[in-house]
Formats: sequence, C-alpha cells, structure tokens
Amino acid sequence: MEAESVLAVALDPELECLFRSVWPKVKSTIAQERRVVPPEDSLILAEAQRAVPKLSWSEEFAEALDENPKEIFEALVRLVKLRRAAPLYAKVAEQVSLPLVKKESAAERIALRISSWFPPV
Repeated sequence: MEAESVLAVALDPELECLFRSVWPKVKSTIAQERRVVPPEDSLILAEAQRAVPKLSWSEEFAEALDENPKEIFEALVRLVKLRRAAPLYAKVAEQVSLPLVKKESAAERIALRISSWFPPV
C-alpha cells in the first residue's frame, strides 16, 4: 500500500469519553466478558488512581469519569482481568445505545469532523 493512501486519525478527546452517558452498560458489558459481577465505581476509581497517580483525580466518580475517561475504562478492564483490544471495543459498541452515545458533545464533534472529510457527491 502506498503511503499516500494511508491516513491515521488521533481522537482528542479520546474515544472513551463517549462511554460517559452509557457507563453502566459499558461496565456490565466488560464484566460479562468474564462472567463476573461488575466492580463498584469506587473500586474502579481507586484502581485508576493507583495506576496513574500523576493525574489529578476527583474523589467523585462521575467527575473522574468526565476528566479521565480513558484511565477509568482501563482500570475497569484491569479489574475484570481483560486486555484493552479492538474486539473489546467492538463488544461495547454492539451493546450500548447509539442514541445515548450520540448525545455526547464529543460524538457530535467527531461526526462533524469526519463528515467534513467526505463532502457530498
């Protein structure tokens, strides 16, 4: 494949910010992969704080999820003893409510940006 045919996209904010509005479903979907009970949000927050102590962390889970969604998601995945990988994201995408995800302002910005790359024919 020629280099001119390749495009890489970095999402900022990270894709995990889209999980905020559907967090309970994300959590249960991840836990179901191991057939375990989803961990409490307080345990997920504690794991995230332990893993990335250099970040500024709110003691309120909802605020921490808003501020550091990637790190919170990674902590959930570690607690359930899974690895972050594309199939895991695909499983979450299959299970969450798209209308709820689309309510996130980041989702709207991502959609607008991508659609600007492909003008109508």
